[in-house]
Amino acid sequence: MGISLSLFIIPYLIFFGIFILFSFFNLFHILRFGIKSKLGIASVAIYLVGTFFILIVTTVALSDIDWTKVIEIIY
Repeated sequence: MGISLSLFIIPYLIFFGIFILFSFFNLFHILRFGIKSKLGIASVAIYLVGTFFILIVTTVALSDIDWTKVIEIIY
């Protein structure tokens, strides 16, 4: 009996989906109700660049893993 490694990617994808959902809400509120200044736009840009950087780094790190492997559980 074993556990497939692909089961470990599911919580990551759920977390990332929730993160994207909250990001859309936050960015909408910042752009709609926030102060429209260079600082506000710069903070949104830094947030988006940081988010894309984290997405790229995790994608590269997770692409090297063979997700079809099974971890054997020893009784």
